[in-house]
Amino acid sequence: MTSKRDVLFVGFDSAAYERFTQGLSLAYFRTDYISTAPGALELTALLPYDALVVTYPPPGMLMERFLDAIRKEDSTCKHAALVLLSPEALEKEAEAFVGLGANRVLPITAPPDMLQQVLPALIDVAPRVSLRALTRLEVPSDFGQSRVLCQTVNVSASGMLIRIDEDFQPGTVVDFELNVPGDANPIRGRAEVVRQTMNRKEHLRGVAVRFRGFRGEDGRRFASQLARLAS
Repeated sequence: MTSKRDVLFVGFDSAAYERFTQGLSLAYFRTDYISTAPGALELTALLPYDALVVTYPPPGMLMERFLDAIRKEDSTCKHAALVLLSPEALEKEAEAFVGLGANRVLPITAPPDMLQQVLPALIDVAPRVSLRALTRLEVPSDFGQSRVLCQTVNVSASGMLIRIDEDFQPGTVVDFELNVPGDANPIRGRAEVVRQTMNRKEHLRGVAVRFRGFRGEDGRRFASQLARLAS
């Protein structure tokens, strides 16, 4: 991250806000907080934010209505990262909104520095290049590892959007082999699932993954292929 990013905390009192912002680097983030979801919508109508950190359920509004308002076409925060902080008893309920406007769910008891790890990966999404390519994923299973065939939709320097019929929880780590057309050797590496697709808006079922590393010289090869595809 090369410039400060603006983060709005929604549904927090001053003590909780202070607790979580202690884990964020002031060199990278500017932060505000507001106590209710309706108040957040009034504020974001005037000011854009790079990320929203929202308590679940959001005070004063149904989650569905809040997400629809934040993600509508003319919203200043249509593309902002959105993280839900949920009590343990409601985490599964909150996770149902990942891919429907929310990007990630964290426990409300998470250490403050967890946001420092999560927000940059969600905010700094590199420009994407359309690419339909066969990809093999090695994913964790009850029997160790299983291989799944799928297809990329687009790629960037930071990750891929993959069309796949299976669901994977955010945080799942997978090994991949990406077969770029025109290259006889697959590009191999490891990635982490960031989110499920927003089916209603992206019109596909799949997952977005963030690269965690490449094997050998494959990172250099991928950068070269990405530059070729983008030209």
